Amino acid sequence: MSDNSAPESAIGYIRTARRDACDHFEVMHKAIEKYASRTGYRLEASFHDDGVSGMTTADRPGMDALLQHVLLHDVRICIVNDVGRIARSWPAFFTIVEELHRCGVDEVHLAVDIDAGETPKILNLAEFARTADR
Repeated sequence: MSDNSAPESAIGYIRTARRDACDHFEVMHKAIEKYASRTGYRLEASFHDDGVSGMTTADRPGMDALLQHVLLHDVRICIVNDVGRIARSWPAFFTIVEELHRCGVDEVHLAVDIDAGETPKILNLAEFARTADR
């Protein structure tokens, strides 16, 4: 992202396995907002799945809505709190990452505690797709 251009659009995604995890949900949402603000992205929308297993890609209306959104809007960045929010199994993870890339999302940024001096972590989906095809 260049300093002299408008902020790039980003979207957020949160998945919790338990429906009663609303406190955890709020913490994750605030971390995503903070990451977007600190790194200069405009958080355009945020999607979530509450009480949804990360072991499969089934029954994830929030992820389905996110994928529809990126098909209709020019969004290249998806911000999640950690890789486990995307999926908890390799097959589900690879399926979702492949679909995100197909929909035009180039990178998944992992929101980290920037105040703790951590370096933001980025999963470049184009590079991921190239290495997965080998």
